[in-house]
Amino acid sequence: MSSDVPSSRRPWGWLLLVLLVLAAAYWWVKYAPSSAPAVELLDASVEKGNITATVSATGALEAITTVTVGSQVSGPVREVLVDFNSQVKTGQVLAILDPSEFEAKVSEAEAGLEVGLAGAETANARLANSRAAIAQSETQVEVARNTLTQNVSMVEGARANLRNSTASVTKAKAEMDNALLEYKRYEQLFANQLVAASERDQKRTAYRVSGSAYESALANEQSLQAQVRTSQAQQLQAKNNVVSAEAKLQADRANVQASQAELNSAQARIRQYEATLQRARVDLQRSIIRSPVDGTVIDRKIEPGQTVAASFTAPELFKIARDLRRMQVRADVSEADIGRVSMGQKVTFTVDAYPEDKFEGRVTQVRSAPVSANTNQNNVVVYGVLISAPNPKLLLKPGMTATVAVAAEELKDVLLIPDEALRFLPPNPPDPEEEKKAREKEKSKDKDKAKKPKRNGRAGVVWVPATGGPQRRDILVGVSDGKFSELVDGELKAGDKVYTKILDEDKLKRKKVRLAF
Repeated sequence: MSSDVPSSRRPWGWLLLVLLVLAAAYWWVKYAPSSAPAVELLDASVEKGNITATVSATGALEAITTVTVGSQVSGPVREVLVDFNSQVKTGQVLAILDPSEFEAKVSEAEAGLEVGLAGAETANARLANSRAAIAQSETQVEVARNTLTQNVSMVEGARANLRNSTASVTKAKAEMDNALLEYKRYEQLFANQLVAASERDQKRTAYRVSGSAYESALANEQSLQAQVRTSQAQQLQAKNNVVSAEAKLQADRANVQASQAELNSAQARIRQYEATLQRARVDLQRSIIRSPVDGTVIDRKIEPGQTVAASFTAPELFKIARDLRRMQVRADVSEADIGRVSMGQKVTFTVDAYPEDKFEGRVTQVRSAPVSANTNQNNVVVYGVLISAPNPKLLLKPGMTATVAVAAEELKDVLLIPDEALRFLPPNPPDPEEEKKAREKEKSKDKDKAKKPKRNGRAGVVWVPATGGPQRRDILVGVSDGKFSELVDGELKAGDKVYTKILDEDKLKRKKVRLAF
């Protein structure tokens, strides 16, 4: 029997059937309950608490004071008296160099000093003789000057006597001439028999007497002239004596200066010999190597018989740590973190030798000089930070590598978000645009509420439980300690839940599991 439906309509029927099946499948997938197992999410609460932000760095342990003991003299090592880890005191003998050469130099310097002392004594004697000669010459000059003064007086006196004698000669000659005229006149009168012969004889006698007086005055004048010449000669001799005495005095003074210079030179040589002797004795003392501080020998670089050569620099023989119970960490902090480090901050650090132990200290110095970028492989500028490291049990040793955590910032009673919540991302999250509209709608309800201003922070996202699935929350976070972060701003309060992770992520990867809430 043939069908009532034309064969040309059968394809449309099949097409309608396929469309109905697809629609039913879409409704089933979108609205029907899933028989697949639901994915479980782990959540945590937002809580109030304290948080500490740390700056991480690495460094090396070292003694606060490490003294390098060297040698300033050269020579073979005769004896080494300490070893590694030896406890030493200030002034304790560490090693002894062969002193033979230094003792010989001391003897040589002592002999030179004796020669210098003898030369100084000779120069001192010469100086004394020169000073005595000066005293004698000064006396001679004084005597010669006095004699010259007397001779000058004698010349002046002789000249005065000569002048008087010359006047007497002139007077005697005038009297003689007058007596001659008188005698001649009486002779003429006697020839004319006007006067008696006795009167004529009397005038002749008077003439002869005046002539004798004239001759006597003339002889006296000549004698005084001779006396003046003698006095002048004596004055000239006295002048010559003064010049000679003064010249000798100048020569004696020059001898004193020369003797003084010789003595000064001898004294300078003595000081030079004394310095040489002192240096030789110091070198002899330096042949005994002593500890400059109390401490522990942490390095020894010489053996008996080894020759120490000290030329331009002192060779390193020992290293002494002053006090290993008080050490320090020299840490390198990057330029990005150095602004958060300051004096007095608390520090914890660990060392590989005791991984389970945490050691404590404080920042004692933040250095401003950067470490050159060429000195580290990553070409990062770092700054040196010194951290105290108490070591009462002597567990820490110089050179150990320390992993340092500096407590850069401490906050108390703040909201804390687990860092896992900041990294959580749910599968098949809701549409961001729809979430944004929903949040804006909720914010509009609270627009009249006062809002406390918050600090600046970095943006973050967390997911909180809500009807229909996880709901996104945009927040600002601040300080982090690696496990928790400070909540600076966001629509969260203490006690609110935030998702942290999916309990079975492997199952989510193996199967296309639909998320059920």
